[in-house]
Amino acid sequence: MPSNEWLIETIKKIQEMLEAIRIETEPIVKAKLQKKYHLDPGELEVLIEYCYQHLGRKISLFDPQRCNSAISWLLTVTDHAAVDYFRTTHIETQPLPGGIDFIDQRPPPAEQFSREKAQAILRSAIARLEPKQREIILLTATGYGYEEIIKIMGFPSIEAARMFKSRTLKELHRTIQKLGYGPEVLRSLFQ
Repeated sequence: MPSNEWLIETIKKIQEMLEAIRIETEPIVKAKLQKKYHLDPGELEVLIEYCYQHLGRKISLFDPQRCNSAISWLLTVTDHAAVDYFRTTHIETQPLPGGIDFIDQRPPPAEQFSREKAQAILRSAIARLEPKQREIILLTATGYGYEEIIKIMGFPSIEAARMFKSRTLKELHRTIQKLGYGPEVLRSLFQ
């Protein structure tokens, strides 16, 4: 059985490698997703976070014998993650005549809010989060980067902070849905 110290060091190395992959590839992934989905910056950040978490789970499936290009594989995995994200979070499927479906990425006009109303809903949803979750949301919304957040909140790594932020944003999204509202409220946090 491996020692606890060896396992901790190995996990740290894996986290560092995943972070290095993200640093090198995020501009390409971000540009591709923005071009394809035309998202506002806040929603794009949530999507990027989701895609890289998905990539972390799929990285062991990479087979250089089957892929011509590692970046092509990475872009395919993140693109599949984006499709999964839109299917499972907030995009409604609209039926077309003849039983064909398509994904409507625009919020219905009834869901478009004034900034003041969205902020009031957000304050209510954020108040329902745990204190540490509220802290990372507020630090992110006020422009703090991951390096600053790990120092302030005491995370062991940037990856740990990203994962916590991602889980917190998902929890915030669920809380907003429980209040009867959609993703446009969450998007207003990053505008």
